[in-house]
Amino acid sequence: MGFPDLWWGLGALLSVALYMLGHYLCRMENISQVGLYEIDRMTRKDFREFCRRLLVRVGYQVERPKTAGKWIGFILEKDGTRMGVMVKQSVGPVSARPVERAAEGASRNRCHRAIVLSNREFTREARERSRELGEELWGRDKLADLLIVARSSGK
Repeated sequence: MGFPDLWWGLGALLSVALYMLGHYLCRMENISQVGLYEIDRMTRKDFREFCRRLLVRVGYQVERPKTAGKWIGFILEKDGTRMGVMVKQSVGPVSARPVERAAEGASRNRCHRAIVLSNREFTREARERSRELGEELWGRDKLADLLIVARSSGK
């Protein structure tokens, strides 16, 4: 086994370990153990489930859409306002297309407004389109704020 093969093997082992750690932390009930680093390494399914639990923890009522809302992951309700949420995990800035789809999915599910929740920020076009459609964009900063609120709730 040559020197480059050793480094490749160690890199592969480290990648698997990080994936397993992110997968484990996503499944943990203790949200306070998870940070943005772990969130970025979650699978899309784990990220969606993590966001659902996080939003419940900070006080939203969360339900699955009743209609075939293929663009809305779940519906939030708080203070009588229904919000259709698209959860978008991404490795780069989120484009305008998910913003448009979230608006359509929210209207199909009779929501008052739409939210796109992502682990990343949004492109300029996405921000402009969200203003036109009256949507909220919850990017990386909002996700960090939700984590802080969840940690301070002490649940």
